[in-house]
Amino acid sequence: MLTAGIIAEYNPFHNGHALHIQRARQMGADAVVCVISGCFTQRGEPAVISKRARTVCALKGGADVVISMPAEYSCAPAADFARAGVYLLDAFGGVDVLSFGSETGDINLLLQKEEIIRLCGGEIKTEMKNGAGYAAAVQSVLDEKLGASLTMANDILGCEYIAAAKSMGADFEFWPIRREGVLHNGTADEALKIASASFIRKKIAENEEYSVYLPEYAADIVEDEKKQGFAPCFENERFGIAVLSRLRMMSRDDIKTVRGVSEGLENRIISAVRQSSTLEQAVKLCVTKRYTAARVRRCMVAAAAGLFSQGDSPEYIRVLGFTKTGEQLIKKAAATSKLPIVTGYSQIKKISRAAEKQFEKECAACDLYDFSSPLIQPSGREMTFKTVRI
Repeated sequence: MLTAGIIAEYNPFHNGHALHIQRARQMGADAVVCVISGCFTQRGEPAVISKRARTVCALKGGADVVISMPAEYSCAPAADFARAGVYLLDAFGGVDVLSFGSETGDINLLLQKEEIIRLCGGEIKTEMKNGAGYAAAVQSVLDEKLGASLTMANDILGCEYIAAAKSMGADFEFWPIRREGVLHNGTADEALKIASASFIRKKIAENEEYSVYLPEYAADIVEDEKKQGFAPCFENERFGIAVLSRLRMMSRDDIKTVRGVSEGLENRIISAVRQSSTLEQAVKLCVTKRYTAARVRRCMVAAAAGLFSQGDSPEYIRVLGFTKTGEQLIKKAAATSKLPIVTGYSQIKKISRAAEKQFEKECAACDLYDFSSPLIQPSGREMTFKTVRI
């Protein structure tokens, strides 16, 4: 059985995501294992719908197993996000292919880019010291080496996946799937009914029609979450106050231990939160050429959620949901997996104190996330998460 692995946020799961899984199967994948982010995304924003809802969407959309990426890594810089996702797929075992969205869809070009990024780390760091963000620094170096503007968000992340797989000796074949219709943060392709996730989130936030860009089952799930008061989840005033209140009680040393905090950013954060009445204002006060808004927000939210750096790799593989095919994959993986495969806290606490601490962070992140929803839920919901079976 040829199994493809996909690392994603599905925020929300849309037609482009469904097409990605479909293309992977058309290319020969018999099964698909997805690693998805938890409550917060890599940009430090609350996921627009719950982790459980996104799990259901993924399974209905063609995934066979959905694995949770711990919050410590999902709300983190791209390299940490990529490494954790690749590590989980490799540890699960039986995953033959790593597939990801790509603007170019050209594996040879991506391999060339990855090599340049890896060998030119010093030049990239110099660009960042001169005030460029990471993506802009990579863009500048690749432009110089390749002689053309060839860097885009998904391609950069794809290079991070390739680099992570190589560094840990993961024996994956790489399948970049070319994005159809729109690019990252683009508008919508009305003919293909495909739009970027950011475009769809904006439509949801402004209470405008968005369902045409989602599979029918995914749109129904979003609407059901809205009816129950669980969604949409955004960086609202209440959530901002919760984050600021936590940050105001922290020391510089606390904030400094968050992934992505360096070069004195902790000092700017401390100063900004003490003079700001909203999270948006605090973020703006920190933004410079060196510190992008996305990086600042991610670091602030991670600190507020208690996602202080613990280790380089996840401690366990937490299954959020599976199909009948997925159940067979899990049974087979259980005998050879490099990490314990679990579904809940009762299993996690038996592994190690490090595993238990990792899950405690997940719970804290979930509790903070709930302040972003229309209806605040009781604390501790993560402890009662029920695995999805389809």
